[in-house]
Amino acid sequence: HISSAVSLPNLTSPHTPVGGYDMAKEICTFGQKPEFQFEHRNYKTLGTKHRMLDVSSGLMATSPSTIYLRGPGALLENALVSYVFQLVAAKSGFEPVIPPDIVRETVLKACGFVARSQQEQVFRLGEHDAGLVLSGTGELQLAAMCASSARPRRACPQKYVASSHCFRREAGDTTGLFRLHQFTKVEMFGVTNNTVEASDDLLMEFAAIQQEILESLGLHGRLLEMPTAELGNPAYRKLDMEVWMPGYNDYKEVCSASNC
Repeated sequence: HISSAVSLPNLTSPHTPVGGYDMAKEICTFGQKPEFQFEHRNYKTLGTKHRMLDVSSGLMATSPSTIYLRGPGALLENALVSYVFQLVAAKSGFEPVIPPDIVRETVLKACGFVARSQQEQVFRLGEHDAGLVLSGTGELQLAAMCASSARPRRACPQKYVASSHCFRREAGDTTGLFRLHQFTKVEMFGVTNNTVEASDDLLMEFAAIQQEILESLGLHGRLLEMPTAELGNPAYRKLDMEVWMPGYNDYKEVCSASNC
């Protein structure tokens, strides 16, 4: 049955460790871990003090896990998105794209995005717009764009960088910026020929660009080879970039790259 087939996950790369998060393999580290000679404040405290983050208005306007960026916070996000978007777009072979934020649910299913639980994972539009959802990641719209025509092998790889708004029901932070219902993301997306070697080469190219960006921002972090339990259904291989966040006293994922 087709309905059963679409629930099957991709094959798994021999590079991928077996198990949960604790089996993730550190490939490399980058940047210098910050050390403070004083009691530092976390970004939530500083953001509220300097009127960069407005949590209370987010609660009043929508729901928990939403936030207003104001003043310097709004300017900072706009500057970061513009910086990353232009840096990648200037690299050889990348085409910049601004995709729509609305996507057909059939595109999610065609890309292999199947919720791991029965809980609804997407924000749907009204009943008069049946089958349309707010996209959780720009790769969906880029995949749909690329699926509209055949691509000869000699034209590959084809590389795109997109900036889009992302919407997810899953959220984990009700007072800050980490894992919100809505966020802006710059996405790299590529199409290669049908060899594992070509797609793995592009995966490593994307990971190197991510590391370059994070290092240019003065951040310390690490690149992880993610284990099987951390891979979504479409992923053959997944690399995560985690940076050290002093406010959490821990490493947190800020971007990832997958071979699907």
